Amino acid sequence: MFKTDTTINDTLYKNVYQSFKQIDEYSLIGQIREDVEDKIYFRPINYNKEFLLYDFSLAVGDSTTIIYWSSIDEKALTLIKIRIDSIVPITLNESNRLKYYISSKSQFENKWLSTNTWVSGIGDLEGVLYSCHNIDVGGIDLKQLLCYSLADSLIFINPSYQTCYIETTAINNQEIGNVLYYNNTLKTLVFEIDCISPIELIIVDTMGRVVLTKKLNTYQNNIDLSFLPNSFYMVNISGTNYQNNLKFFKK
Repeated sequence: MFKTDTTINDTLYKNVYQSFKQIDEYSLIGQIREDVEDKIYFRPINYNKEFLLYDFSLAVGDSTTIIYWSSIDEKALTLIKIRIDSIVPITLNESNRLKYYISSKSQFENKWLSTNTWVSGIGDLEGVLYSCHNIDVGGIDLKQLLCYSLADSLIFINPSYQTCYIETTAINNQEIGNVLYYNNTLKTLVFEIDCISPIELIIVDTMGRVVLTKKLNTYQNNIDLSFLPNSFYMVNISGTNYQNNLKFFKK
């Protein structure tokens, strides 16, 4: 939530508040501002300087370095190299906007991987503060922006959910928590599922080819992925009462 103005070192910002669960429990996490060149800067509350969060002035093929937060609670900042792959005009709620398709680059390999999608006037479709991915961590969480409002007027809503608030910790009264991640050291996909009904796992590469399918029905599984080439992958696991997705980079 962006609310109330504040001035720091003669620069005008908007305060940024965040709530993890209850809609009325917000905490101040920093300040945000937009300059005349369509650049968005974020100043975390624990730092004495601002960082580039978006640059909507970039053209196709342009690249820059922006801030990445693995979690807003962690006091660790990472700067990520990103590139604009394409820009497509779209219409949202009768407003003309631009959709930017972004690639991120690993500091360890000279390869760009398609990761993020920005919309002008809104931000990243995974969430305003998640404008890029750090693919060097070995796994990429698939977050989704549910909705975005301006002055109580809804200007974006995720077509897959059609709601601004969902409870993500339970499906059919069953606690599932964080159950899917990739361990890049062990080259292993790890997941914990407390489901009786069978679960289907599908892994797809960047060309859309299915590289692995499995039926799962145990509580804990570790799948060896050492046979896969180093690349970017998407995982989907789904069943009667369960669904989860993950993007990860095997290196």
